[in-house]
Amino acid sequence: CLGLCNSASITSDGTYEASNQEDLTIIQRSIHLGCELVKRVGNEVTLDFLVNNNERETEDYIVLHELEFSSERKRMGVILENKDGRVLLFCKGAIDTLMERFESKADEKNCEECTLMLEKENSTLRMMACAYRDVTDEWEEYQILRNKYLDEDDRHSLKELEQGLSDVLEINMKYLGALGIYDELQEEVPATINKLKKAGMKIAILTGDRTNTAINVARISGILKDENEDDSKYSVISPSRDLVEQFSEIFLKGDDNFVVLDSQVFGMIYDEITENPDGELHQRFKDVLWVSPGIIGTRLMPIQKAQLVEIAKN
Repeated sequence: CLGLCNSASITSDGTYEASNQEDLTIIQRSIHLGCELVKRVGNEVTLDFLVNNNERETEDYIVLHELEFSSERKRMGVILENKDGRVLLFCKGAIDTLMERFESKADEKNCEECTLMLEKENSTLRMMACAYRDVTDEWEEYQILRNKYLDEDDRHSLKELEQGLSDVLEINMKYLGALGIYDELQEEVPATINKLKKAGMKIAILTGDRTNTAINVARISGILKDENEDDSKYSVISPSRDLVEQFSEIFLKGDDNFVVLDSQVFGMIYDEITENPDGELHQRFKDVLWVSPGIIGTRLMPIQKAQLVEIAKN
């Protein structure tokens, strides 16, 4: 999965290049796991594997289609044909997103256990899972429908078919493994954060990462100090409790609690205040943003980050 589900290619001098640093890091590290990308020309891909007794084997694949990563999908998929004529889907992406699409509860449990193990080693890692599925039959059906719509010049049906492809294929997948990526802080980040705090500025982390990861990044960057120190206080907003009640509780605590909310909670807040801008929830949310030293938003999509910034500005 790591060797196939990425944007990496091989340059004329034999080095790797990719459209983003994440894919480049993954393809370089996969060599240490015994899997090396040795060819990517057009839609042809060749991997070199380390097998038993230090022997190596090569596998050739034909790339049939790519399901591109987006901030909404939070995953990337690639559909390939192997030497036996089987069509396989490999997918990598955010842990929470892929766990919803695993074949079994056992896969979900294995993924969660692996994630907890990685977090124990380094709590600031950005987690990612890998999965696959044999989609030979589904791909054949897709091609039949696609050719039919092309022959009939039915562009509307063809567009709907292509847009729905991921929902048909990226389900009931088998868990392969999980990995963590460490995004190193730039130099002087903690010192800069400290100066901003001393100047009385409110600080926000708006990220697509998991809540635990975001909180720990806040600690190492100096936004939150060590969990035993007073200014490490934060309140995680729960989607299962009344939001007005929770914000009222935080407001009464004073000005030393960071607010932590995820995409689900913010979606609930935004829908409510959009529908009822003069309602109690909007007022309580603004009260908390006013008294709190900052906010940590997690699992947010880009549009949600912009919406949250706009609310804070107003």
